[in-house]
Amino acid sequence: MLSKGRLAQCRFLGLPDSAESPQSAPPKPRRRTFLGWLKAWAPIFAALSGNGGVAVSAAWQDAYQSDELVRLNRAADKVKNPSTWSYANLRELQTHTSGDAFTITGKNGKIIGGKLPVEVEIEGSTYRGFLGGQCFEAGDYVAAVIDGHNRLMALSSADRTSIVMDCTCHDTGFAALVYDLWVAWKIMTLILCAVAVPAYALVMAIEFGFSHPLAWLAALVAAPIGMGTLVALILVFRLSLLDFWPALRTSSIFRTLGRPDLTKAEFDTGREKAEQDGKIRPSTIGLVFYSQAPVGVRVQKDN
Repeated sequence: MLSKGRLAQCRFLGLPDSAESPQSAPPKPRRRTFLGWLKAWAPIFAALSGNGGVAVSAAWQDAYQSDELVRLNRAADKVKNPSTWSYANLRELQTHTSGDAFTITGKNGKIIGGKLPVEVEIEGSTYRGFLGGQCFEAGDYVAAVIDGHNRLMALSSADRTSIVMDCTCHDTGFAALVYDLWVAWKIMTLILCAVAVPAYALVMAIEFGFSHPLAWLAALVAAPIGMGTLVALILVFRLSLLDFWPALRTSSIFRTLGRPDLTKAEFDTGREKAEQDGKIRPSTIGLVFYSQAPVGVRVQKDN
């Protein structure tokens, strides 16, 4: 359900203390994805497939990225007051907890995300929810996404260029997740076929020789199809389970707000640009999704 109107009030319920809080704890290590593992083993896979040029290129790329990371870390060490969404700030994260709420802060001490219990009042109706950020003030014209249990799932500006969503939502929608899985599937299937199909053909030649051309044709066609199916099952049922529902929930919010195009959007650039342009208010905290206004759509202004 979509509720539109003036924001009468917005307040936080049980927000954790500042960065000096004794409850601060180091964040959990990031889960290593199969793409990261695949990238580390790419030179070996390429060498086993007989493509020495690709193996050398992948090894050089890995070395270049390692040197680039060292350079970025050295540059980040020299920054005393980093911008909120810069690498120097995001490199040093701290998690602060208090009851049902938690916040994540960077090196500069500003909240960049978390689970923020919020209560808002719109046109006489009060809604509560756990948002990942907040960027609106009393008097703003907003659109609120409410679920079937009357829980606040998202707040958006009238032109849908500033959106804060439930803390369980994904950075991108389901369409972006599907695209990433499609790219991963192509890479993994090609590598597995390049390694396994020649080995399978060698076994066929030793066992049966070349006296069964139909069996050869069926085997060489079925092998890539079988491997592609296996990779698809691995990606869908093992790698994307933690991201599936958050991405689907995000897409549902974007569709309710009338912006299905945002399901494919990447918001990192939008956050950096909003900070550079002074679009971020002093009271803004947490994870806010900044996007371009929809083309050809008239919306109600705040004033």
